[in-house]
Amino acid sequence: MYFNKHINTPYIVGITGGIGSGKSTVAKIFAQFNIPVIESDLVAKNLIFSEKRIYKKIKNKLKITKDLKNTKFFLKEYIFSSKKHLLWINKLVHPIVIEKIKKMIFRYTSFPYIVWVSALLIENNLQNFVDRVLVVNIDPDLQLKRTLLRDKINTDQACKIINFQVSQKKRLKFAHDIIDNYNLNSLKYKIFFYINTI
Repeated sequence: MYFNKHINTPYIVGITGGIGSGKSTVAKIFAQFNIPVIESDLVAKNLIFSEKRIYKKIKNKLKITKDLKNTKFFLKEYIFSSKKHLLWINKLVHPIVIEKIKKMIFRYTSFPYIVWVSALLIENNLQNFVDRVLVVNIDPDLQLKRTLLRDKINTDQACKIINFQVSQKKRLKFAHDIIDNYNLNSLKYKIFFYINTI
C-alpha cells in the first residue's frame, strides 16, 4: 500500500464530497483555525503544470499545441468524457500525487491532526488511509447551481462530471461525520463545533 498512516503521522481527517459541494470552502475554514490542510486537487494541478514529463504526456494524449493553462476546461472535459480517459489520467497522476501527499503529511507530525481534502477519496479507496471520513453534504439542485456558476459550464457538462463521481448515497456510507453545506455562516459554526469535539 501507499503508506502506513499509523507510523509518525498525525491523526488524519479525510474530507470528501461531490463537485460543487464546498470542499474547498470547508478546507479554508479549517485553515482559519490553524489546522494544516492538504488538498489533493491542488497537488495534482501543481504536478501537471510543474512536472515536464507529466505535462508532455497529457499534451500529447490530448493533441493540444497550446499551453494547458489556457485549456483547463478542455482537460476537465476530456477526463470526464469517458471512463477510459478518467482511468488514464488517474493512472498517470494519482500514484505521484499520493507520494507527494505522504511527504506533506510527514511534515505535520507535531500537529494533533490534519485535514486531507480529496474529491476521489472513496473512488480511489483512500478512506482506508485516514482516521475519519468527513463528507460535505449538499442538496443536488444546489450542487448543480454552484457548479454551473463556479465553472462556467452548461448543465449537460456539469451533470456528466457529477455522474462520473461516486453517488452521494455511497459516499455517505463511508462517513464518520457529515457536514451539511447550505450557507456560509452556519457552515463556520458547524466546523467550529466539529473542531472542538474531534
